[in-house]
Amino acid sequence: MEGAQRLNNSKRKGSAQWIGVTCISLIALGGGGVGFAASQHIPRVEPGAKIADVDLGGLTVEEAKQKIVSYWDEASKREITLTSEGLKEQPGPMLASELGISLDLERTTRLLKTDTFWSSLSRKISNEEVKEVVIEPVFAFDESKLEVLKTFVRQNERAGEPARVFFEDGEIRRQPEVPGMKLDEANLGKAVMDAFLSGNQGTVPMIMAAKKVQDEDLEKIRTVMASSTTRFPTGNRPRSSNIALAARIINGTILLPGETFSFNGFVGRRTTARGFKTAGVFVNGRPDMDVGGGICQVSTTLYNAALKARLEVTARQPHSRPVPYVPLGQDAAVSFPQPDLRFTNNRQEPIAIMAGVSGGTITFSILGFERPEGEVKFVHSFLGSTVLPEKVIDDPSLPYGKTVVEDSDF
Repeated sequence: MEGAQRLNNSKRKGSAQWIGVTCISLIALGGGGVGFAASQHIPRVEPGAKIADVDLGGLTVEEAKQKIVSYWDEASKREITLTSEGLKEQPGPMLASELGISLDLERTTRLLKTDTFWSSLSRKISNEEVKEVVIEPVFAFDESKLEVLKTFVRQNERAGEPARVFFEDGEIRRQPEVPGMKLDEANLGKAVMDAFLSGNQGTVPMIMAAKKVQDEDLEKIRTVMASSTTRFPTGNRPRSSNIALAARIINGTILLPGETFSFNGFVGRRTTARGFKTAGVFVNGRPDMDVGGGICQVSTTLYNAALKARLEVTARQPHSRPVPYVPLGQDAAVSFPQPDLRFTNNRQEPIAIMAGVSGGTITFSILGFERPEGEVKFVHSFLGSTVLPEKVIDDPSLPYGKTVVEDSDF
């Protein structure tokens, strides 16, 4: 009985050992299978990964590259349109290649995340929800091509309205500056990219230009410092028109402390395209006709107002002969680009230049913080005279040998 019991125990023990060996063998075989599977795993892009509308999830890296290239081949042919209310004219549609956009395939591919064997296995076992992961492609710019768009925008930036100050009905009227718009160059590339990625419509990034004249500075202009008036015949319509046009261009101009006013720089070249007409002028001391005739009366009247306001006159040239609208020595001749009339605001506060034309008079007033003390008086003295040079004109309408001498003021 005891012997039989030992035998049974021996059999049970042997059986237990066999079962244990079998389990270990199965675990070993299972582990080897997993290890083999892991070694054969091909990395694939994580599920949910997209570039634009292209799904890359589950693809190998090479397959993803091919899809990215196909996406770019198609996308690069689409037109991009950028607009802005800050522009006078809008740039037309442009292709991505025209804007210098190109896809950096290698850098874009490096942004893709791939699954390891274990992360893939874990996702399958846990039945993890797939989340969309949008990857931004990496682009490069050819700056020389982007410069074309920059140049167009700069040329079409919508200008603002300068600050102006007027004296009307005995009161100072202030017109604050409306800043213009300027290209935000630092964000232009991003704007192009955003437009390309979001339906090829976008906005040119613009920023508001800084104000030259602050609103609080306008409050410092509060009185008439000095004025000057001259008369002109209204019957000469071209000349009268030129005087009114130049006065209108200057009217309301503000000079900050230390700023210099240039008549030619501000009024600009006198051309028929800008509205100036042909009228009488002096050329080398003789009467002649030219576009912008009469402008010298505008500069002369302004010159006298600047003197009375005690501003610093830095450039002024008299005519080659006396003019009828001011006493001798009080005139200021101008012609584009030289001679010019220039004076500087030598005050601590801003000043404004007001011009008014009414009937046969033109008046300039210098507006500022306060009137200068004392009174400016002009002293005239005759120093001498000179013979004016002759200008000989061949007139085919005159009989042979006949000469006519003409000399007239205007």
